[in-house]
Amino acid sequence: MWTRECFVLVCFTVWCSARPDSAMTGFGMEVLLTKLNILQDHLEEIEQKTRLRESNQEKIESARDINMQAKLDQLENKLNRIVPYSSCKEIPTNVSGIYDIQFGSNKTRLSVYCVQKAFGGGWILFQDRYYGKVNFNRNWNDYRDGFGDLKYEFWLGLKHLHQLTSERPHELIVQVKDFNGNYGYAHYDQFMIGSESEGYSLKIGNYKGTAGDALKFHNNMKFSTKDKDNDLGESQNCALNLQGGWWFNHCSYSHLNGIYGKNKDWQGKYQVKEMHWYQLKNDWRSMSYSRMMIRELD
Repeated sequence: MWTRECFVLVCFTVWCSARPDSAMTGFGMEVLLTKLNILQDHLEEIEQKTRLRESNQEKIESARDINMQAKLDQLENKLNRIVPYSSCKEIPTNVSGIYDIQFGSNKTRLSVYCVQKAFGGGWILFQDRYYGKVNFNRNWNDYRDGFGDLKYEFWLGLKHLHQLTSERPHELIVQVKDFNGNYGYAHYDQFMIGSESEGYSLKIGNYKGTAGDALKFHNNMKFSTKDKDNDLGESQNCALNLQGGWWFNHCSYSHLNGIYGKNKDWQGKYQVKEMHWYQLKNDWRSMSYSRMMIRELD
């Protein structure tokens, strides 16, 4: 409506101004120009409303897409809860996160954090430390059952590791990084945890990687905590002295469940309490980050 009137007025104005005998002067011309200005204002208002309508339509479509994706994610989570995967390797996505798995003859169901990108994906993360908010100086029951939050720092639990690795063969990846940013990884082609009656003993296979083989010293050792001393030292409780549970031998060359924090006096020392992986740099410097994860073998 406004566009048509504006077009007529503009044409009329041009026609009048083009005629040499035009009488459209003075007050008449001012009235015409005023109407043209009003029409121009209305046109600008219409354009703004049109742009706003288009912008709102884009937002609505974007919100629909987000909403649809959220619903799809919820549906996938529900399906995962109903029919869980048997391992992280079976999950048909490269998105790392918390998933339910069901495994073993007893159909044991367990929520785990799956690492889906690093080292080819399909890994169950069972130890994660990177900021030190979770206390790892725990008793036997805590290490057996697990503690922490799967979204942050946690220990999955020795009983779960035993159930997983006794049902099917697994491999192990350990990732470590010190406070200077030096990073390394250790891969073991075999990983198995014994039963509770066996002290949740550690069994590892062949090593390869960049972090050094700091678990070799602990192979076949039982797990120890401050209230259950299973180490080979007769005169001390390594877990009590080093303030964290681990597969101690005559204490340790690796201890990733120790105190979190930078030890400024590590040089020249032996058996530090802070989390360490001696073979990374062949010294007792503290680690700022550690991850331990397993994956079933084909």
